Amino acid sequence: MNQERLSEVAAEAKREYYRRYREKNRERYNQTARNWRAKPENKAKIKQYQIEYWERKAKEEDN
Repeated sequence: MNQERLSEVAAEAKREYYRRYREKNRERYNQTARNWRAKPENKAKIKQYQIEYWERKAKEEDN
């Protein structure tokens, strides 16, 4: 059975699994993100990501 995509039922089960996993491990996820943002070498990346995000949002608003 070689399918390209998951069935809708399987896709929903997968989404639900990851949703529960993220809820259960929320603090760990948040701490990892805080640690990444706190590193000096990532400060420039954060600024660049923010610029790209808002430029993309402005372009979407135009369309």
